[in-house]
Amino acid sequence: MKKGQMMSQPFIYIFALILGALILVWGVKVIYDLVSVGVDVEVGKFYKDVESRAGEFSNYEEGALTNIPVTISSGKITHVCVFDPGKEIDCKIKLKSGELSGCGRLLDQDFMFVLESEAENLERAKNLYFMPLDAAELTQFRVKELKPAGANPLCYINGAKMILTSKITHVEAS
Repeated sequence: MKKGQMMSQPFIYIFALILGALILVWGVKVIYDLVSVGVDVEVGKFYKDVESRAGEFSNYEEGALTNIPVTISSGKITHVCVFDPGKEIDCKIKLKSGELSGCGRLLDQDFMFVLESEAENLERAKNLYFMPLDAAELTQFRVKELKPAGANPLCYINGAKMILTSKITHVEAS
C-alpha cells in the first residue's frame, strides 16, 4: 500500500460514521412524526364520530340515547371535554366509573383562558376539546348540535363513556 492510500482510509471511516448517524437520526424523526400523525388521526376520527352521531341524533325523537366510548389509545390525550359557551363555567369530570368529580385544578393551564375567550364569540365558538390542548395538531372543534348536560364544561376521562341524548333543540352529552 502506498502512503497516500493509508491516509485516506480514516476519512472513509469517518464519513461512513457520519452518514450512519444521519440515517439513524432521520429514522428516529420519521418514527416520531408517524406517532404524531397517529394521534392526529385518532383525534379526528373521534371528532367525526361525535359529529356524525350528534347530527344523526338531532333528528331523532327527544330522549333517544346512544353511547360513545371515549377511548383514544394515544397516551397523550387524557380527557375529552364538551363545552357550552353560552353557560357559566362549572367544570366536572366524568370518570370511568360514571361518577362525576370536580376539576379542582383545570386540566390544562391554557384551558380556562380558551373557554373564556370562546364565550365571547358564540357563533364560532368551539365546544369539543381534547386535553391537553397541545397533545395533537388540532384539539378544538365545533359540533353544531352538541351541548353538555349539567356541568360546563363536562370532561370525560379517557376510557369513560359519553352518552348522547336527543333533545328538542340540541343533542346533550352526559
